[in-house]
Amino acid sequence: MKIGIDCRSLRDSQTSGINTYLKNMVRILGERDTENEYILYCHKDFDFTLPNQRWSKKTGAITQFGNLWLHLELPFWLQKDRIDLFWGALQLLPISLPSNIKGVITLYDLVPFIYPETMSNKNLLANKMFLSASLKKARGINTISASTLRDLQERFNLEDKLVKVTHLGVSDNIRPQNLITAQKRVKELYSISKPYILTVGTLEPRKNVLGTLKAFEQVADKIPHHLVIAGGSGWKNSTIAQSIKESSFNERIHLVGYVEDADLADVYSAASLFIFPSFHEGFGIPPLEAMACGVPVVASNSSSLPEILGDAAVLVDPHNTESISEGIMKILEDPTAPEEYKEKGRLKASAYRWEKTADELLSLFNECSSIN
Repeated sequence: MKIGIDCRSLRDSQTSGINTYLKNMVRILGERDTENEYILYCHKDFDFTLPNQRWSKKTGAITQFGNLWLHLELPFWLQKDRIDLFWGALQLLPISLPSNIKGVITLYDLVPFIYPETMSNKNLLANKMFLSASLKKARGINTISASTLRDLQERFNLEDKLVKVTHLGVSDNIRPQNLITAQKRVKELYSISKPYILTVGTLEPRKNVLGTLKAFEQVADKIPHHLVIAGGSGWKNSTIAQSIKESSFNERIHLVGYVEDADLADVYSAASLFIFPSFHEGFGIPPLEAMACGVPVVASNSSSLPEILGDAAVLVDPHNTESISEGIMKILEDPTAPEEYKEKGRLKASAYRWEKTADELLSLFNECSSIN
C-alpha cells in the first residue's frame, strides 16, 4: 500500500501537540511498518530526516497557501503518485480527494464548534468550511480521545465510517531529571531560583492563562512560589502580558516563552506543581509530561482531561478561579499530597506510549484499505 500524509505541521519550528504526534508517528511507523510505502506531502519545503528508503517527501507547490494547496493542487499529486490511502493528519482531507483513494482523518478536537472565539481566524474558517466535507470523504476516522469522539458524534453523522479512539503518548526524553541539575538549568535560563508553579502551552485563549494568573494572585500571599508561564506565542493573547504587568505580584510571574525540547524535562522537573486549567482539550499532552517528570498536577475537570488523567491529578473547574486556587493549595498545603500525586502521576503517564498509538493508527490504515 502506498500511503500519503499531510505533513504540514512538520514545518513548525516550535513543537506543538500535533507536531509532536506526527513526528512520533513517522518515526515509529518507519521502524515498525516494513510493508507499506509512505510519501510526506507539504506545500512548502521543510527540513526533516526521513526514517528509511520506504519514505519520501514531496513539496514545492504552485499554491503557497496551505489550505488552497490541500484542496486544489494536492489531489493531482496524489493521483500522479498512485496513492492508495491518504492520511489527513491536520484534521482535514482534500474536498476533491479522488474516489479511488481512501481517506483517513485524525480529529484532535472540536474547538472550532465548541469554543470558536478562542480560535485563530484562519484555522476557524478552514474547519468551519471543510471539516464536514472531510468527514464525508473519510473512510476511517481517528479521534485522540473518547471525549473528542462524543463531541463529533453530537454534531456529525458518522454512519458507515470506521471510527477508532487512539490515545496519544509521552516521549521517552520526558522523564524525571536530577532536581539540583534541573534547578540549576532553570536558573541559567530564566534567573529563577525560587520554587515555582508551572504551566506549559501555546499562549491562546483556550489555555485559560488568565484564569491561572487570577488563581495564583489569590494564593500568592500564602506561598513562596513564583509562577512560570511557558509556551510559544499563539493568538488573541495580548491581554496576558498586560495582566502580568498590572498584577501586584508581577515580580513573581515569569512569561518565559517557548521552551526548547532539550530543556523541557528540566523545566518540568524543577517545578513544585504543574497547573493546566484549559477550557477544552482533545487530549492534553503537557499534564502527562509533567506527571512523567514526577510533578503533581492540577488540571481541568472538563473535556478529555478527566478521561486522560483520572484520579492522578487534582481536577478543578476552569471557569471558577476559586476552584483553581483551591486545587493549588490542596497540593501545596498538605505535606502528603505532593508525593501521593507524584506517584499516581508517574504510573498514569507510563500507560501512554507512542508505540501503542502508532500500532493502532497502522491498524486503522490496514482496515480501511480492506474496505471496498
